[in-house]
Amino acid sequence: GVEIGQLHRPKGVAVSRRGHVFVSDSSLNVVQIFSPPGELLGVLTDEDGRPFAFAHPMGMTFDAKGRLLVTELRADRVAVVAVPSEWTASNPSTRPEGSP
Repeated sequence: GVEIGQLHRPKGVAVSRRGHVFVSDSSLNVVQIFSPPGELLGVLTDEDGRPFAFAHPMGMTFDAKGRLLVTELRADRVAVVAVPSEWTASNPSTRPEGSP
């Protein structure tokens, strides 16, 4: 599907220390977050609550600091996103830290 909660072109999957499943979708250009049993919790958003738009997100992983690293194909970079340890579905904001 092409709506949030549906996956159109999933490309990357990463699991946080808390067990949340992060899935990048290269058509929707977002990263969706699911609970361990698979319930949609939301998408990564900016500080204003808008979905954070990636440039064709592909593979992902978490680094030792708990930051989400997202390969952006169209931007030819790796986005580094701080995912707050207190992340909840009602407070899904992230803070992009730039790209290495």
